[in-house]
Amino acid sequence: MPVLVLPSTSASSASSSVSGSVALPSSRRVEPVGRAFQATKHAPPKPKTREQEEEERRIAAEKAKQDGSGELQLRDAKYDRYKKFDIDLNDYYTLLGLEDKMFEATKEEITEAYRTICKVIHPDKSLPEDREKAEERYKALQVGFETLTDAARRRGYDSSLEFDDSIPKEKEGTTEKTFFSVYGPVFESNARFSNIKPVPKLGDMSTSDEDVLAFYDFWNNFSSWREFAYLNENNLETASCRAQKREFQRENEKKQASKKREELARVRRLADQAAKKDPRMQRIRREAEEAKNAAKNKKLAEQRAKEEETKRKAEEEAEMKKQAEEQAKREAENKKIFKEVMKKTRQAFGKSCKANGMDEDATDVLRANLELEQLQEIVDAFNDESKKDHGKELFDAYYASYQKSEEEKQKWSAEHRLAQKKLEEQREAEANRPWTHDEEQQLVKAVTKYPPGTVLRWEQITEMVNHVAPNRGMKDVIRKAKLMETRQLGTQHIDDHTAYQLYLNTMSKPSASPSPPPAASPSAADSSSSSAAASSSSSSSTSTGPVVFSIAEQAAFEQALKSVPKDAPDRWEQIAKKVGTKTKKECMTRFKEVRESILKGKGKGKRK
Repeated sequence: MPVLVLPSTSASSASSSVSGSVALPSSRRVEPVGRAFQATKHAPPKPKTREQEEEERRIAAEKAKQDGSGELQLRDAKYDRYKKFDIDLNDYYTLLGLEDKMFEATKEEITEAYRTICKVIHPDKSLPEDREKAEERYKALQVGFETLTDAARRRGYDSSLEFDDSIPKEKEGTTEKTFFSVYGPVFESNARFSNIKPVPKLGDMSTSDEDVLAFYDFWNNFSSWREFAYLNENNLETASCRAQKREFQRENEKKQASKKREELARVRRLADQAAKKDPRMQRIRREAEEAKNAAKNKKLAEQRAKEEETKRKAEEEAEMKKQAEEQAKREAENKKIFKEVMKKTRQAFGKSCKANGMDEDATDVLRANLELEQLQEIVDAFNDESKKDHGKELFDAYYASYQKSEEEKQKWSAEHRLAQKKLEEQREAEANRPWTHDEEQQLVKAVTKYPPGTVLRWEQITEMVNHVAPNRGMKDVIRKAKLMETRQLGTQHIDDHTAYQLYLNTMSKPSASPSPPPAASPSAADSSSSSAAASSSSSSSTSTGPVVFSIAEQAAFEQALKSVPKDAPDRWEQIAKKVGTKTKKECMTRFKEVRESILKGKGKGKRK
């Protein structure tokens, strides 16, 4: 078999050649990796000798003693007992060296204690003959650590520990000296099951009332996390199926709930018993009772004072009423006496004046108008012979004074009548003043703005019209509005009666438009007024058309309809009597007309 060989050196060198150039050097970042680098850079530490380890533990122990931090020390004499095997393996707190703190131990403290105790009782440090016991103890320590660091498992474990549920007897702690020493430890032992932290203390006699009340309020509403797993007769692990497991769970929860209620009732019974014996609560209850009684007594006193005041006022009112009645009685008697005296005095005055030949008319006037003293003065003068002349002078003087006052009254009345007449003439002149186009437009706006039924309608309409036409009276405005309703806008200076008759004719005959009366001289207006009045009177007396009611008669008629009951036997006679100017038949006819017009209006509204 032939063997391949390399060419000789001489041949290769003769035919080979070098081409190109050498690259310049450059810097770049290189990441050191690999087992070789790790072996040189991070070499594993060399194993320590036994002498080095002992020296390090000694230095650490001395440093911990100097710090005084209170942490668990491996060489401390108190840890020698944990190396023995006389500790119950189910007592996790003692195994961890936390028998002093027990339920108050935190998770951090439990962890620290576990690490320390593990170093103390590790099986590798035990004698060969104790190896098996040391391993069992170490396993129990691990189980205890896992149990106490899990909140749910720790609650179950703490609830399973022995606990004194007893309550002090009724005769114990009844005095101020013994109460706190008897009930203080009981509340402290029960406080370990509270869900709410911190738990208030029982305190002493110097504790404030607010804190005492808060303490008993806390225990009366106590919330406990205590469990009663030992009551579970059914083990969930032995259930054959889910349904059976749920049934076991329901039964266990039912028993635990019943026991939980008993536990809370026991705590409330403890709180009630302590509150009953607590000298501070006794004082608080006593003060509350005294305050309640004081408030009650104050209320009763106020009620009695109110009743007395009411009684006093009633007596005063009765006394005032009695006095008023007596006063009224006296006044009535005095009035009666005065009337009798006045009657006799007037009779004596008449006789004296007649005996002395005084004028009878003057005597009657003075007898009716003079006061009792004046009459008696004249009578006394006439009865005394020496003063008869003086009596006649008094008589004449009083009569002259009366005549003068009467003349002044008549003069004032005449002046007043004259002023009233001038005022009426002025108003009439203002009313007859022609209406301008602006005034009529303002009146239309006012009537539209204030429809029928508005309170003080015509007063408001008149005020609105006077913004354009001052000095327009309400009567003039009403007349003009009625005239505009009858479509007589071009007619001026029409008297009230004619305008009203036109309005009534238009309302009774809507289809017929009455012809406007001539706007002529006052004589023509008077003639038209008289003719219209004559025609209206003749039509009302002879025709059988609608009954015409004036404004006053219509108002009286409507008021009578409201005031006279419908079931009155003589209703229409009473209505006709109240109207005064219309008969019973006319009132009934008017009522039918108004009712028919209302019904027709409603029918038109429905058709629309």
